[in-house]
Amino acid sequence: MTTIHRGIIATTTALLLGLTVTACTGGGEPGGEAAGGTAPSTPAAASPTTPAPMPGPESESSSTPAPSAASASIPTDCTDVVDDATYAATMGSTPLNDPDLFPGQPKGRLQPTAPPAGADVDEVVRAATQLDCSWRDPRADVTSLSITVSGVDAETQQAYQAWLIDGDGLAPVVDDAGASFSCGPGYDGVLCQVVSEDPMYGVELATTVLMRDGFVVEVFQANYPTDDLMGALVARIWS
Repeated sequence: MTTIHRGIIATTTALLLGLTVTACTGGGEPGGEAAGGTAPSTPAAASPTTPAPMPGPESESSSTPAPSAASASIPTDCTDVVDDATYAATMGSTPLNDPDLFPGQPKGRLQPTAPPAGADVDEVVRAATQLDCSWRDPRADVTSLSITVSGVDAETQQAYQAWLIDGDGLAPVVDDAGASFSCGPGYDGVLCQVVSEDPMYGVELATTVLMRDGFVVEVFQANYPTDDLMGALVARIWS
């Protein structure tokens, strides 16, 4: 999370910039300010959902990749995307896929569709989305978490990685200083991440993408620190 994410790029990214985003309270949830209040601040211990393959807030965790598995299984429900303990500590009671906050946007388990004619690689990945989950509370200005999972072929996976590295994607979360994705080995796949700062509120935005075994797992976070959320996603999908 938050360029990071499905659709974390075309749809989710634009939405996150246009909508007021979640503040989470209590029960291990991230904090935020009420709408109309002062700008939120990221807690000192805040860190992106996964360690980046470059020096970063959770880089120590990346030294122990998740074990390989013969097959992957995409969760059928957003409440089952991670184990119960991680869900309670990370998502808590934050509203999930609120139709009032995401009007006209299908959420949850999705049926992949054919990409439009002349689609770029991002549109191909979006069309292949099988799970789209967004947690957002309307009471805050900038706080949200989105997770998407897509199934693609090896050629698309490689092309998408190149697209991220080239800086073509996720412009809304790439700041004026030229922040871009860095990629490297992670979780038995290729892990890409970009961390930037929201220009209005000064809080951290992080998008993390794991490409592994024909699956693209994307997490977008806006002022939403987590503790190795990607590790929990990997453990659930490749269980």
